[in-house]
Amino acid sequence: MIESIVIIKDCDARKHDDVVNEIATWFSDTITLENHKICKYTISASGQQIAMQIMPIVIPFDSEGAIETVLLHALAEHGEQESFIAEQASKYVHDLIASEKLSNYLTHNRQITKAEYSAAIAITNPDHSTELFKGLAMACPWEETEAIATHYGCISTAIASCQ
Repeated sequence: MIESIVIIKDCDARKHDDVVNEIATWFSDTITLENHKICKYTISASGQQIAMQIMPIVIPFDSEGAIETVLLHALAEHGEQESFIAEQASKYVHDLIASEKLSNYLTHNRQITKAEYSAAIAITNPDHSTELFKGLAMACPWEETEAIATHYGCISTAIASCQ
């Protein structure tokens, strides 16, 4: 039997209490939960009373945001350079949005938070930040795009002429 459950969820742009109340709806009985507090919960199953503890943890603790918000703040704590990078990554993303030249990108707060963190990681660890993109690039049928056909057509022509 499960005796303890810890539920970690980010709040994005919602109030912490709203997220905790949403978590409470996941349980069949009426339950009152509090952020960062253990709640005793008893349920009857197969004629037995089962007692468990549930603790919701909504992050970040002191602001709106997501796990990326926490990670960006943690990066900033590593030193002066990292703090500067975190600040500039956020500024970069917000400057792009303020330009009003983006209509298809960064249209939701959740995307903005992820972009800020991704920009910082691209600077502090470029090899790691591009690893996923390498896999995506290899899986895409690039040969069907005009840009690739134009730029690499000469290579195909050269290889064909050598045969």
